[in-house]
Amino acid sequence: MNQPHQTTFVPSETDARELAWKCLLRLLSAVCVLVVALATPLRAAQVPALKHRFPCADYVANKVAIIATNGTVEWEFPAVPPQDCWLLTNGNVLFCELGGEREVAKDKKIVWEFTDPRRAAPLTAP
Repeated sequence: MNQPHQTTFVPSETDARELAWKCLLRLLSAVCVLVVALATPLRAAQVPALKHRFPCADYVANKVAIIATNGTVEWEFPAVPPQDCWLLTNGNVLFCELGGEREVAKDKKIVWEFTDPRRAAPLTAP
């Protein structure tokens, strides 16, 4: 009785290496996708929400402002150009600008002001 002739596929060394590289690349791709999928929520969780308001000296818009916890402008006052500003414990804003310094209350009244006598430029009007 004759048995059917069976051929056995024996991959060459080059074929085996190519297959191994393809498997390795697929595995690395899967690991990269997994790392990105897991890292994205972790990175988002690391960015804390704004929990306090803060003063801002905006020298482009020529004003000082208080930024609320939701990111909106809570208060602003003109300044030419403001350089530094501080939110004082009494709620007033102290800032320096070209030609002097000012302390301004929440109702935008100037509480204290110093004008540098060496500067010809006047301070901004309220």
